[in-house]
Formats: sequence, structure tokens, C-alpha cells
Amino acid sequence: MARKRPSRTRPISVERLEDRSVPSFSGPTVVHSSPTPFPQAGQIAGDGLSDLVFQSGTKIFILRNDGNATFNQFQSGIDILSAIPGETLRNFYVDDYNGDGKSDLLFSTARSLYTFSGNGDGTFTQSL
Repeated sequence: MARKRPSRTRPISVERLEDRSVPSFSGPTVVHSSPTPFPQAGQIAGDGLSDLVFQSGTKIFILRNDGNATFNQFQSGIDILSAIPGETLRNFYVDDYNGDGKSDLLFSTARSLYTFSGNGDGTFTQSL
């Protein structure tokens, strides 16, 4: 006759894990329709949040970051070509080009580069 092994029981340890909920995102929202496929981000409005800048034709549009995952139109259709007549805009870039801690705009045309110094409040002054 086979000998039976005594059953062994082991205590089970259960510990509570922290909440591991996975964040979810709502569907996309169109904030601006622009022929420029790549908006530039920069701290434009002076509030420490990254805003979005779009170029559409001869104008730029600034969308202000509200800090709650939404953007609202801040500056509407600033006409850059009025400051640089006779030129065709090719590209634009946002960065602090003069080292003052405020985002500036750099525009390239077929012949030149133009910079507009940010004033820190969503407005710009053409640099010479």
C-alpha cells in the first residue's frame, strides 16, 4: 500500500496594490485648420506655458495654451508680409534667438532671414 504524504498548507500573503488606472484620452479636437503641417511651440504669451504658432499664407496665428489641455486663439492673423514686402515666406521657427528669455520668430524667404523679437505678451517687434 502506498504511503500518503501529509498535506502541507502554506499561508498566503496578500498585499494591496496602489491604483494602477491607465489614463485615457478623448478624441482629437481640431484647434485650427492650416496648410502648414507643422505648428511651432513656444512660450509666447508670457505665462510659462507652451503656445502653438501656425503660418497660413502670409499670416501667423497664435493659439494660447490655457493650461488644461485646450488652446484658444490668442493672436489672429498677424500679417508678417506687411513688415517684409515683396517676399514669399517659406518657413518659420520659434525659439529665443536674442537670449532675453522670450520666444522670438524667425522667418525664411527665398532671399533672406527675418527675426521678430518676442515682447513676452504675444506681440513681436521686427529686429534689424
